[in-house]
Amino acid sequence: MLVPQEQAERLVDLVLTLVKKVAIKAHEYIGNHDRIRGYRKYPVLSNTFSKDDPEFDEINKSVPFLIYDIPRYELKDYPEDSIQYGAIFNGYGNDRINVADIDGFNVLCQFVVGSDELTRAFWGDNANTDSEFRIKIMITEIVERYLFCTQATKDVPANLEEKIRPYVAEKLIRYIYDSLEIDIYVPICLATFQDEIIKLSDNIEIIRIPDAIQKARREACQYEAYSQENVAACATHMIALHGYSFKNEEYFSINAATRNYNAYPLYDIDIIMAMIRIVTGYSIGYEQILSKPIGWIDDFCADLIPLYGAKIHCVNAKEYDKNWLQLPVGYVNSEQAQDIQNLYSTVKSFDANKTNEKLFFAIKRLNRCMLRDENDDMAIDATIGLEALLSGGTKGEITYTISNRIPVVFKHEPSTIYKLNECRAIMKKIYKYRSTMVHGGTLKPVDKVYTIDGIDVEIDKVAVDFLRYTLLFVIHNPEYLDAKKIDEFIDSKMLN
Repeated sequence: MLVPQEQAERLVDLVLTLVKKVAIKAHEYIGNHDRIRGYRKYPVLSNTFSKDDPEFDEINKSVPFLIYDIPRYELKDYPEDSIQYGAIFNGYGNDRINVADIDGFNVLCQFVVGSDELTRAFWGDNANTDSEFRIKIMITEIVERYLFCTQATKDVPANLEEKIRPYVAEKLIRYIYDSLEIDIYVPICLATFQDEIIKLSDNIEIIRIPDAIQKARREACQYEAYSQENVAACATHMIALHGYSFKNEEYFSINAATRNYNAYPLYDIDIIMAMIRIVTGYSIGYEQILSKPIGWIDDFCADLIPLYGAKIHCVNAKEYDKNWLQLPVGYVNSEQAQDIQNLYSTVKSFDANKTNEKLFFAIKRLNRCMLRDENDDMAIDATIGLEALLSGGTKGEITYTISNRIPVVFKHEPSTIYKLNECRAIMKKIYKYRSTMVHGGTLKPVDKVYTIDGIDVEIDKVAVDFLRYTLLFVIHNPEYLDAKKIDEFIDSKMLN
């Protein structure tokens, strides 16, 4: 802890005593007022097309948001049929409760201010902080959280201290513990999963987002553009990483640890996203990284699960131009989920040696090209990833080498789309596309597509698929991370 045990125990006693008195006053206030309204905004489920009305059958069966029952919340005024408990302390009424007027407040303030350890824990090194104001806010927040979570009425519970003690504990832990535990949540945008839970490791899983988290995350991260809100909302499952914590060294540590996306394990998150992309080919992404406090609380919104979020734009920018009715959602079945589990387990078992550096570099390129909104950038990133995996040991022309090696990939990872006897020609066309773009040339329409079974497929998307299949190949057969082994395989087949 950041304070001596004796001080912590005394602090708990003083806060608990004061909080009980304030809570009793709050119950009385509820009994004396018919309508308690305040300023708070609250996530409310957006109106959707009724599934009971035949008029909307077609749209309910064609819009992914509706097909997969993805909830869309909007921040609106707090529901009028509910008590806005925060207004008891900071609402419209002239008779709001002032914690500073209640017996025990001054004693608590003097105790905190008289301790250097407590002073640092409560407001860091900011000597200009209004200590009485900060303590007043802390007490009102404890009582407010208690009122919201218990849906309090005018009646004071006989076991008030027992009921309110957990809310005191979680608030004080936030200030005086030197380490605060969190779970990390990353909603996966533009994909839904057949399975409720996909276990990746002892502390990492992909799980269906509970309704309470769906609602709370809308308030935790607020975007500037409506289109970004829609993309962020377009998720049914999330990556959940358990067992994390951060050092609560000073008052503002929470901001640095939970509201800054660079403070999160982005490398691990992106490996998981890559495994999903490799298996499915879906252009998925994420817009939020959320921290859920374990046993403590900072700020909060009414009765919502407390979440502290960081905004991050890791979805292809093309999706922002679409209305929520147009957003695509890929479906991941149980067999694909098993493949994702296996791939992730295999990749995490690889040592970070020089041979495997190429693999992780190519994975990074796959993630990057999936987020490119320009076709040429997507194709260039994909070919860079292919070169990292397939060009090793070559002394000749790189296009020739990779085009000769790519059939080995599809021999081991058969595709229903790309025929084995065509993949060499396709690879050459990918390289022609890349070379033309890199050198500022102009592509003919015929150079931008490859015709498969009478359907024109854009070369940049083909390049991404080739990188996906190559990643599958080397993850399943890590000995071929030494690209010279591919030539040995080709030679053995020729000799046979």
